[in-house]
Amino acid sequence: MSSIRNLKKDIDFLSSELLSCCLYNLQMSDKKHEKTIGELINHTISVRNDLKNKTCGLTKAGDSKKIKAEAKVIVDQLIKHVDDGFEKLGKLEK
Repeated sequence: MSSIRNLKKDIDFLSSELLSCCLYNLQMSDKKHEKTIGELINHTISVRNDLKNKTCGLTKAGDSKKIKAEAKVIVDQLIKHVDDGFEKLGKLEK
């Protein structure tokens, strides 16, 4: 992990990519998936805020090994959420 600052940027970037794809699908769909996409948008924003709050607490963790371990958990949660989100969007398009 290079820095907490870069981790926050990665959280913002990946979340915004998922949100922009959600909004694009919302715009292009037949309104039948509006509720599902809306729920995914709300969940993505919630997860983004939660992960950024966890990231802000990393500096209080103490030694560098503990910080790296907690940062890895945050990265894993981010990747899992974004992957799940894109998977849900892919299923809606079919």
